[in-house]
Amino acid sequence: PPYLRPRVGGVVTTGSRAQPSLEGIAALRPDLILADSLVHKDTAPALGRVAPTAVFPSRRADLDQLNEQTLLIGRLVGREAAAKQLLADQKSLIAKARAFTKKGAPAFVAGVVTPTSFTAHTAGSFAGSFLEAVGRKNQLPVKDGQTQYELSLEGLVALQPQTLVLFTAPDETPVTAAWPAFQKACCNASAWRRLSFRIRVSSSWTNPRPE
Repeated sequence: PPYLRPRVGGVVTTGSRAQPSLEGIAALRPDLILADSLVHKDTAPALGRVAPTAVFPSRRADLDQLNEQTLLIGRLVGREAAAKQLLADQKSLIAKARAFTKKGAPAFVAGVVTPTSFTAHTAGSFAGSFLEAVGRKNQLPVKDGQTQYELSLEGLVALQPQTLVLFTAPDETPVTAAWPAFQKACCNASAWRRLSFRIRVSSSWTNPRPE
């Protein structure tokens, strides 16, 4: 995405997170490969044949779990001190943000919105647990062991959130942009109108990692 380009200047592309290029990774002769237990469950064995591979459950982890992984990665790459400093800085920033949180504020529903889906992030997800760390209450608990799950407009209406936090990409049109027109076309515009909430939108979200 455009907002990440300044951070990856000079970094060689080796495919996507979902579809890494084994040939491209092997050509770089890495000392260590970091993989995700969910996204790379099928490719992790092949990655392990290229170089030592550390597999973490990062895609479905909450804030505390990701912070633990950050420290472990710091140790693996010989940058434990940098990882500890990163986490200390994060803790300080969270404390400052928490000080500004309105006491007794209503619970929120958070969702990552793409052009085709609305994925709710519960208190067990990174986004959901991070917002709880700064002092707000997540309305959604983990559901059937899933920390994230898709919601339809009707499902969102049923929740009746007081505050809705949307995470979108700046170069994409979120599916929510089409919901009012879609519901009107389906003669069910009342579903959209029944929602009464405040919307907060973020165009990016990054997990802490040692630089």
